Amino acid sequence: MGTVTAPIAATTSLSILLHGAVVAALLTVYGQTDPNEAVGQGLEIELISSITASDQHETDISRKQLLDLSQQEVTQEKVSDVSSLKKHKKSNSAQVVTALYSENRVAIKESVDEEFSELKSEIARKRQNIFESDSVASAIQSTNASQQYHSILELLHSSISDNKEYPYLARRQRREGMATVAFVLHPDGTIENTRLINSSQTVALDRAALSAVKGIEPFIVAQDYLEQSKEFHVDVVFDLL
Repeated sequence: MGTVTAPIAATTSLSILLHGAVVAALLTVYGQTDPNEAVGQGLEIELISSITASDQHETDISRKQLLDLSQQEVTQEKVSDVSSLKKHKKSNSAQVVTALYSENRVAIKESVDEEFSELKSEIARKRQNIFESDSVASAIQSTNASQQYHSILELLHSSISDNKEYPYLARRQRREGMATVAFVLHPDGTIENTRLINSSQTVALDRAALSAVKGIEPFIVAQDYLEQSKEFHVDVVFDLL
């Protein structure tokens, strides 16, 4: 009984040893690492994961910042575009207003110039008409005055000639001549400032000429020809014919 048990125990021990050797060989073949190495790799993996996560976080932050910056830039660009658009519109509005003002000013100036030119022409025509009317009226008045002057002068000559007396001594001495007498005749027919301005070379004839002029006073018909006092020169002729 004891003899049989000993071989069995030896066989069992050998079997366990063989199994251990096989396991060790398998571990060696498949590159089983020790626990310390396994722990190190785990830490490295964990660190790498943390770094990766940190980088990912930083990347996310950077992306967010980039997005924020992009949005800010877009917003600034939009604000700038809006501001530029407003300035452009304002500038265009100012240009339009300036252009309209310039056009209106030119149109108004042309209209005013045209009206002023027409007004000048109208004034010139009226002046010409007035001048012509005045000329005609003046000519008529001058003609009438001239006719009146000649008419009253003829009447004066006739009246003075009818009123003159040939001096007896001068007639006997066969003296002849013409004396020119100046005087002022008033519309009421009175005569003033009678004077000799051209002698007949005979004293008696000169005195007779002055007496003939004074003798027609009052010259009543003067009121029909004169509106104001006027000076006349009258030739008083003495001849023996």
